[in-house]
Amino acid sequence: MKLYEKYKADINFVKNNITKEKYDEINEEKMKKILETEYKIIESYYDYYRKDILNVDVKNRIKCPINIERLVKDIIVKYGFDKVQYADINPIYIYNKITELKSKLIIVRVSDPNEIASELNDISTMKIKSFISIHLSIKKKIRNYKVNTYAFDEIINTIYHRFLQSIVNPGEMVGIIAAQSIGQPVTQMTLDTFHHTGLGSKANVSRGVPRIREILGLSTNMKTPSIHSYLEINDDDNEDLHSEYIKKTNNIIANIEYITLGELIMKSQIIYDMDDLKTCITEDQEFIMNYYELMENENNAIEATPWILRFEFNREIIMNKNISMFLIETKIYEFLEENKLISGHNIILNDINDYKLISRIRIKLVDRDDPIKYLSIVEDNLMNIKLMGIKGIKRGYFQPMKKNIIAEDGAIISIVDDKYEEYSNEHKHNSFHYVIDTEGSNLLQMLNVEYIDKYKTTPAGTYYDVRTDQYKSY
Repeated sequence: MKLYEKYKADINFVKNNITKEKYDEINEEKMKKILETEYKIIESYYDYYRKDILNVDVKNRIKCPINIERLVKDIIVKYGFDKVQYADINPIYIYNKITELKSKLIIVRVSDPNEIASELNDISTMKIKSFISIHLSIKKKIRNYKVNTYAFDEIINTIYHRFLQSIVNPGEMVGIIAAQSIGQPVTQMTLDTFHHTGLGSKANVSRGVPRIREILGLSTNMKTPSIHSYLEINDDDNEDLHSEYIKKTNNIIANIEYITLGELIMKSQIIYDMDDLKTCITEDQEFIMNYYELMENENNAIEATPWILRFEFNREIIMNKNISMFLIETKIYEFLEENKLISGHNIILNDINDYKLISRIRIKLVDRDDPIKYLSIVEDNLMNIKLMGIKGIKRGYFQPMKKNIIAEDGAIISIVDDKYEEYSNEHKHNSFHYVIDTEGSNLLQMLNVEYIDKYKTTPAGTYYDVRTDQYKSY
């Protein structure tokens, strides 16, 4: 592909690839000049590489401290822009932010800027600046990535942060540091594999002599506590109920996994913000105004501290666990009501459909010397609030297992019988057990869960053998 086809954009291209609202903001004459200027900059970088870098050996590879293309793709996938039709960003904004970023890339910092320092900086940052211009070009951004202003700001900030991290002093032992940086996390991942291997974790259940010691010693702190349980089903159920049982089992797992408020929080801050209606946090203004419009008939005014607790929640976990913002608000409210040290509070949460999921908690002013320390204690206590699940059960795993079929004449057809598939297909039996294994244990609470078969639920060390209809030990 020729260079101009890859990087040169015109005003029609811009019009066809961004939203109408953003295009209406554009001054077309200014846009044309910027597109022309950007292309000339990229062209000059390509000429530089052809003449000064790759003229000796064309097989040379240009190395950069930041993998910009991978960084951009990660953010695109993170925010789901790979499915968006139009970019919601002003191309002039892209050009200005890139220009601003390149001006901040300084390696040699001196109190009295001079020509030598300027030249050293230009030489040192030439490659990173060229990569930024090439990979963040206007045409690429609005055609391939469809980013919006917020995502592009995150890209720019991340690049600048990683640039600062990549700067080293002359003579620094970068080889040893790189080896440590790679070796240490790899070792930890190997040691931590048990926690991420799904049902494979069952292989780590204590057996043999260690298990005997746990049983005879009545151990209350088992090495690998777990529960093995089955969903209640009727033996004569039709196979059409298979999908319904899978859905029911997944709902049970979502409801038994113990989760606290702290596990949902991506970012926790204590911020000085005197007035909600005149908040210093720009991204909070809209949902605060919406909140007070809805609550205009209620008196939410309290003699509050100017400090707030602000939580930013992980949308992915909330959606996967099917947790509502109303549940979060209710649990926080109950905690603050029950705590005798807190005599007044105001909680504002935004809607589940908002771009970011935010909670703002303002607590009544108390007569204390250090309000920040007081809020830190409240913050730590809020992190441990139970939202849902059974205490002691960290995770649940589901797998359907084929079961023996009881024929109409009373005969048992084993899953290893040659006639098993034929009979199952002919009579349309639901030929599955729905098994739930847990990481962690709380047998008493587990037996109270609806739709769990109480007679086939067993703790670690014992299990119900569906083939022999007997309880056995490991």
